[in-house]
Amino acid sequence: MKWYLPIRRWVDSRWNEPGNGWKAAFAIAMIPMVLVSASGLGSMSFTLSVVWAIIWMMFMAWRGLRMLRAGAIVHEQEYDRRGKFKLTHEYHRTGSATAARRAARRG
Repeated sequence: MKWYLPIRRWVDSRWNEPGNGWKAAFAIAMIPMVLVSASGLGSMSFTLSVVWAIIWMMFMAWRGLRMLRAGAIVHEQEYDRRGKFKLTHEYHRTGSATAARRAARRG
Protein backbone atom coordinates (compact mmCIF):
# COMPACT_ATOMS: atom_id res chain seq x y z
CA MET A 1 0.00 0.00 0.00
CA LYS A 2 2.99 2.30 -0.34
CA TRP A 3 1.53 3.55 -3.60
CA TYR A 4 -1.91 4.45 -2.20
CA LEU A 5 -1.00 7.40 0.04
CA PRO A 6 1.02 9.32 -2.57
CA ILE A 7 -1.74 8.85 -5.14
CA ARG A 8 -4.40 9.90 -2.63
CA ARG A 9 -2.42 13.00 -1.65
CA TRP A 10 -1.94 13.90 -5.30
CA VAL A 11 -5.66 13.51 -6.06
CA ASP A 12 -6.59 15.54 -2.97
CA SER A 13 -4.19 18.29 -3.99
CA ARG A 14 -5.84 18.40 -7.43
CA TRP A 15 -9.28 18.79 -5.83
CA ASN A 16 -7.96 21.54 -3.51
CA GLU A 17 -6.19 23.42 -6.29
CA PRO A 18 -8.11 26.52 -7.35
CA GLY A 19 -9.12 26.61 -10.96
CA ASN A 20 -8.74 23.57 -13.15
CA GLY A 21 -6.46 21.31 -11.13
CA TRP A 22 -8.99 18.47 -11.17
CA LYS A 23 -8.87 18.38 -14.97
CA ALA A 24 -5.28 17.12 -14.83
CA ALA A 25 -6.38 14.26 -12.61
CA PHE A 26 -9.22 13.34 -14.98
CA ALA A 27 -6.78 13.45 -17.90
CA ILE A 28 -4.96 10.49 -16.35
CA ALA A 29 -8.05 8.41 -17.03
CA MET A 30 -8.24 9.49 -20.66
CA ILE A 31 -4.57 9.26 -21.68
CA PRO A 32 -4.51 5.43 -21.97
CA MET A 33 -7.70 5.46 -24.04
CA VAL A 34 -6.27 8.01 -26.46
CA LEU A 35 -2.94 6.21 -26.77
CA VAL A 36 -4.54 2.80 -27.33
CA SER A 37 -7.01 4.08 -29.90
CA ALA A 38 -4.29 6.03 -31.74
CA SER A 39 -1.90 3.09 -31.86
CA GLY A 40 -4.54 0.55 -32.90
CA LEU A 41 -3.48 -2.12 -30.39
CA GLY A 42 -6.82 -3.88 -30.46
CA SER A 43 -10.12 -4.13 -28.70
CA MET A 44 -8.78 -5.90 -25.60
CA SER A 45 -6.33 -3.08 -24.92
CA PHE A 46 -9.06 -0.51 -25.46
CA THR A 47 -11.37 -2.42 -23.09
CA LEU A 48 -8.65 -2.44 -20.42
CA SER A 49 -8.10 1.28 -20.85
CA VAL A 50 -11.84 1.92 -20.49
CA VAL A 51 -11.91 -0.19 -17.31
CA TRP A 52 -8.92 1.81 -16.02
CA ALA A 53 -10.73 5.07 -16.82
CA ILE A 54 -13.87 3.95 -14.98
CA ILE A 55 -11.93 2.85 -11.90
CA TRP A 56 -9.90 6.08 -11.86
CA MET A 57 -13.00 8.28 -12.23
CA MET A 58 -14.74 6.39 -9.43
CA PHE A 59 -11.71 6.92 -7.20
CA MET A 60 -11.66 10.62 -8.10
CA ALA A 61 -15.37 10.99 -7.36
CA TRP A 62 -15.02 9.14 -4.05
CA ARG A 63 -12.17 11.38 -2.93
CA GLY A 64 -14.07 14.48 -4.03
CA LEU A 65 -17.11 13.44 -2.02
CA ARG A 66 -14.96 12.70 1.04
CA MET A 67 -13.41 16.15 0.79
CA LEU A 68 -16.82 17.80 0.41
CA ARG A 69 -18.06 15.98 3.50
CA ALA A 70 -14.98 17.00 5.50
CA GLY A 71 -15.44 20.62 4.40
CA ALA A 72 -19.10 20.53 5.40
CA ILE A 73 -18.19 19.29 8.87
CA VAL A 74 -15.62 22.06 9.31
CA HIS A 75 -18.13 24.71 8.21
CA GLU A 76 -20.84 23.33 10.50
CA GLN A 77 -18.44 23.43 13.44
CA GLU A 78 -17.63 27.04 12.55
CA TYR A 79 -21.37 27.78 12.55
CA ASP A 80 -21.69 26.20 16.00
CA ARG A 81 -18.79 28.27 17.35
CA ARG A 82 -19.47 31.67 15.79
CA GLY A 83 -22.07 31.85 13.05
CA LYS A 84 -25.23 31.27 15.03
CA PHE A 85 -24.36 34.11 17.41
CA LYS A 86 -24.48 36.59 14.53
CA LEU A 87 -28.15 35.70 14.01
CA THR A 88 -31.11 36.61 16.18
CA HIS A 89 -31.34 35.26 19.72
CA GLU A 90 -33.68 32.41 18.76
CA TYR A 91 -30.81 30.69 16.95
CA HIS A 92 -28.24 30.86 19.75
CA ARG A 93 -29.39 27.56 21.25
CA THR A 94 -29.54 25.72 17.92
CA GLY A 95 -26.88 23.45 16.55
CA SER A 96 -25.79 22.15 13.21
CA ALA A 97 -27.06 18.91 11.71
CA THR A 98 -23.72 17.25 12.45
CA ALA A 99 -23.92 18.21 16.11
CA ALA A 100 -27.49 16.88 16.30
CA ARG A 101 -26.43 13.54 14.74
CA ARG A 102 -23.50 13.29 17.13
CA ALA A 103 -25.76 13.94 20.11
CA ALA A 104 -28.30 11.37 18.91
CA ARG A 105 -25.55 8.73 18.60
CA ARG A 106 -24.37 9.40 22.14
CA GLY A 107 -27.88 8.82 23.39
